[in-house]
Amino acid sequence: SKGIRVATIDGDADFIKTLDVPVIEGKAFANNMVHTAHSSSLDSLKEKGLSPTYISKALLDVYDIKGNPVGREVKGLGAYVIGVIDDFKALSLKEKNLYVTIHINSQPLRFGYMYIKIAGDNTAATLRFIQKKWKTFFPKSAFDYSFVDERIAKLYDTETRLTKLFNIFALLAIMITCSGLFS
Repeated sequence: SKGIRVATIDGDADFIKTLDVPVIEGKAFANNMVHTAHSSSLDSLKEKGLSPTYISKALLDVYDIKGNPVGREVKGLGAYVIGVIDDFKALSLKEKNLYVTIHINSQPLRFGYMYIKIAGDNTAATLRFIQKKWKTFFPKSAFDYSFVDERIAKLYDTETRLTKLFNIFALLAIMITCSGLFS
């Protein structure tokens, strides 16, 4: 409602820990409670159209939030602030957006995505285990996965190819220039 673009991420109580998102202010979400000075229950927040939310530091200025933001309602974001996270690019690095909210959702699978942190050793066996568990809980849904680092690399695939192309043309231009000098 402030005319800014906010990247909204839905996650469960472990999302922050899984992705190692640094929390500047606030406490962890646990069980069916938001642990703040006010200890509001999830049900009462839902009735108000709010969800427990971590907001990026940059949003404090945008919404003119002074003092401790934890426990405050930010209706324009549909947020009950449970913590402040450091600013980071949630979209492409080309975007100027630093405004991020992470809504702690009681139904994080509504979009069908999970972030699972796994150790780098024995990846194939780990993926088979995860696939087996997926089929147990979601027998009608296909199991598909990707790695975050590969998805990020794919975002910049075009730039990487263009850089290589520019380098080739620059080398070609230098070679043509040199051949003109020495002929």
